[in-house]
Order: sequence, then C-alpha cells, then structure tokens
Amino acid sequence: MGLGLKLNFAFLTVILVMVLTHAGYQIFMEYTGSRAAARKIVDPAARKLIREIDQIQRRNLDLAGQLEADSSFKQAFNARDREAVAQSIKSFADKVALPGFVTIIDDKGKVFYSSDTPAKFGYAVKNQGAEIQYVMHHNKWYGAASVSIAGTLAITDMVPVTNGANVTGIIAVCQPISTEFLTGMQKTLELSGEHLSGVDLALF
Repeated sequence: MGLGLKLNFAFLTVILVMVLTHAGYQIFMEYTGSRAAARKIVDPAARKLIREIDQIQRRNLDLAGQLEADSSFKQAFNARDREAVAQSIKSFADKVALPGFVTIIDDKGKVFYSSDTPAKFGYAVKNQGAEIQYVMHHNKWYGAASVSIAGTLAITDMVPVTNGANVTGIIAVCQPISTEFLTGMQKTLELSGEHLSGVDLALF
C-alpha cells in the first residue's frame, strides 16, 4: 500500500471516528434530554397520584371505622344475620355515598358478605391470608388487595370487627382500581393546575 493510500485511509478513519463520536454524543444528549423532559412531567404526576391515593386510603379507613362502630351493623354481624348485615351496609353506603364496595370477612378468613357483584359468600379470600392475620393483631391494614370473588383489585382498607375483647371478623372497604377509576384519576391530574396533560396511567 502506497503512502498516499495509507494517508487517505487514516484520514477517512479519523473522519469516521469523529462522525460516530458526534452521532453517539447526539444520541446520548437526546436520551438524557428526553429523560429530563419526561421527569418534569412524571415526577409531579407521581406526587399528585400518591397524594390522591393516600386520601382515598384515609377515607376508606375512616369509613371502615364508622361502619364497625355502627350498632345496627355490629348487632347483625354478631348474630350472623346476613340479611340484616346486607341491609345495614346498604343504608351506610347510601348515607356516606360509598364509591366502592364493602366485604365482611369472618374470623376464619371466609367472606360472610360482600356488596360487590356477583353476590357470593362462604368463599375463602385468596392470597390475602397475611393481610387478614395482620388486621387481627394490629387493628388495621391498607393497600392494594383483592377480597372479592371476581378478583377485583382495589385500594383496600381493613379493620377488625370486635365483640368485647374478641375479634369476630374484618370489614374491608374497597375502591376498585378499574378503567373508570384510572380515567377519573387521569382527569384529576390534568385538572390539578400543575399542567399535567398527556399523562397515561399504567397499572401492573
């Protein structure tokens, strides 16, 4: 290979390295720039979402406590009168405008009554044994759980039902995480005054 050919090859190699380096730098800068732009949207949305879910959990927990203190409910549940329990929960839900449903679990971990559909009872709550035991011993539990026969994932708050010093069951107040719920939450984010438009909520 002649000297001129070697010089041309070296020159072309240097240019190729410079072009590839520049292209790599551009891709990296676009990547970090797009990540920074995304974080400006996602971070406020995530904070707002956490606040909204926290408010739902606090309200659910408060409603569960109110129902547990309701004399007509406690009397019906301690008598294991399912029809009276259903009526007391319906009256309570109408009074407080309950957005979700209520599931009553007995001290064996089986559903005594649920206002969710389909109306079934006597089945064991799947995969929530640890949560139920926690409520029995610590007086409350909240988080995402499924306590319905339909397997509905919900923001769930549970408190124990007591009869004197004995825990006789559990009240679970549930806000289903449905398409309608996510659409409403998305609209809440958009109307929050934080200019959070174009945010899609993903659940897994």
